[in-house]
Amino acid sequence: MSKSSSFNPALATCPQERVAQPSFSFRWISEASLSKMIDVKPKTLQGWRLRGIGPKFRKLGNANAKRSPIRYDIAAVEQWLQAQAEGGGMGA
Repeated sequence: MSKSSSFNPALATCPQERVAQPSFSFRWISEASLSKMIDVKPKTLQGWRLRGIGPKFRKLGNANAKRSPIRYDIAAVEQWLQAQAEGGGMGA
């Protein structure tokens, strides 16, 4: 192949890369995933939901059903974490 070739490997893509990927695939995480991510027990997240003090969440399916899955929006979790007071003790 000569140097004047018009092929540019940086611009080559496979067909799978050209297909639009859904933006929600990694946006929502489960209660178990969030629990591990921020190192709190799922019961703590449940208590925060009941008191309205934790990160925003969505209940999928029937909102009145006890076993409907809970999902957390990653962006909302990040905002909630940033809004939390930093530790450091009294007078900090």
